[in-house]
Amino acid sequence: MVELDYTKVLEDCLKNISKAKKQLYDLFSAQMFSICLRYSKNQEDAEDIFQQSFIKVFLKLHTVNEPASLPGWIKSIFIR
Repeated sequence: MVELDYTKVLEDCLKNISKAKKQLYDLFSAQMFSICLRYSKNQEDAEDIFQQSFIKVFLKLHTVNEPASLPGWIKSIFIR
C-alpha cells in the first residue's frame, strides 16, 4: 500500500481552499462512511454521524501536528 503525502492538502485546507477541502473529503469519505454505518443503528443515523464528524474534522484540522498521521486522526474522530 502506497502512503500518500498529506502535507499539501492539509496546508491548503488550513488556508480554507475549497478545492483542498473537497480533495480531503473525497480521499476519506467512503472509508469513514463505512465506519459510521458500523457504529449506527440505521442509514439515517450513519449519515448524521458522518456529517457531524466531517464538520468536526474541518474545525479541528489545525490541531494535526504531523501530516502523515492525518488518516488515523480522522478515523479517531469518526470512531469517537
